[in-house]
Amino acid sequence: MSHNTASRKLGYFSATAIIIAVMIGTGVFTLTGFIAQNISSQTLIIAAWGLGGVISLCGALSYAELASYMPESGGEYYFLSRLMHPSIGFLSGWVSFIAGFSAPVAASAVALGTYSSAFWNSINPISVALISVIILSIMHIIDTKFGSYIQNMLTLIKILLIFFFISIGYFGASEKNVFMNNHENHFDAFFHEDFLASMLLISYAYAGWNMAAYIGGEIKNPKKNLPLSLITGTLFVAFIYILINIIYLKVLTINDIKGVLEIGYLSMKTLYGDSIGRWFSLGISIALISMISALLMAGPRIYMMVGNDYKIFKLLSIKTSRDTPIISIILQASVAIILIITMSYESLLYYIGFTLTIFSVLAVSCVFLLRANGHNSNFKTPLYPLVPLVFICSNLLILFYTIQKKPIESTIGFVTIVTGFIIYIFAKSYEQSSKTTYPQKVAKSSYSNTTKSSK
Repeated sequence: MSHNTASRKLGYFSATAIIIAVMIGTGVFTLTGFIAQNISSQTLIIAAWGLGGVISLCGALSYAELASYMPESGGEYYFLSRLMHPSIGFLSGWVSFIAGFSAPVAASAVALGTYSSAFWNSINPISVALISVIILSIMHIIDTKFGSYIQNMLTLIKILLIFFFISIGYFGASEKNVFMNNHENHFDAFFHEDFLASMLLISYAYAGWNMAAYIGGEIKNPKKNLPLSLITGTLFVAFIYILINIIYLKVLTINDIKGVLEIGYLSMKTLYGDSIGRWFSLGISIALISMISALLMAGPRIYMMVGNDYKIFKLLSIKTSRDTPIISIILQASVAIILIITMSYESLLYYIGFTLTIFSVLAVSCVFLLRANGHNSNFKTPLYPLVPLVFICSNLLILFYTIQKKPIESTIGFVTIVTGFIIYIFAKSYEQSSKTTYPQKVAKSSYSNTTKSSK
């Protein structure tokens, strides 16, 4: 499974920066208030965020083994197509296109517009959302390496802002230590349905731990840098999430934050006044720009793989002279723009989490297939099979509860998958007709070649 080394332009730092940029987005700045509606214990809220990090790390360790063995772009699409079945891979690519990238781009852009309007009251949030998607898409069309430089810069700015928030939050809240004065743990509710509802939200906040696997074909020395970026990026973000939430709960009570979306702004406003709160909203806006940029960079690499494997979608594989998948980038931006105009952040949240979790579970299951087929990866998942089983079982429990708690969003997720399967059948039918007419071209398909080289 060779890949042109000249096209591998992203180093370990860039790959890790993409993971951090995608994971630290709307979730940690918006979800704790909604989690507080389900969990009345501050200590248990922190435990939930920590558990989310453990589950995500189990997924990252499992992905690291897959990505080390198959260091190409495509993520779940590539793993599932080659190790499970092309139809499953196609469905994961379809779901990633709608729920994995376009929808989060839209949600993050809307959040960007909202936080920006808190700083500049006269601007229109939707206009900001639309303009951000257009400008960042153009940036990534220009050049992958140029885009990675901008991505690294935005991520560094975001990390500095987060540490600034943690520092001034910790020292500013020294006399307002709500969290440390609260000892109601309520660990008897650890597996209560309300706790599971919170874990669904937290799993969304942690979404992105697998991001480096989507761009494996463009990472230098992928057998070393891919696993390392997946693991260190996930651990770093989990640590940051716990620190940020401790600050929230040192400053505000459970009743203060219940149902509050802009909890970061409320924390800074409570400590230092409205002016500081507004400036912090600007900082969150920069963080959201970083997330949108990373999503716009990684997503089109999946669609490009689909274009390589299916003739009916061959336009998606078109690249510019600078090796950027221009059609895929434009398509993703177009869908995101439609979602920005037609849907809200909250309505997308459960839909995104439900559909993506299904294919993350399937992808992690591929570790068992990899071992069963005798394939050796340079990276071995530690504590196998416990680590992948923790990820799979935890998420199956969350999915089961989501179906009961959010039947409408779950149904939309299932409809999305069924629609993708119908499209897959049509695409395969097109492939068969093309094979009859142009047998010599089909013999050179990327799926056929990759399958041979992986055996």
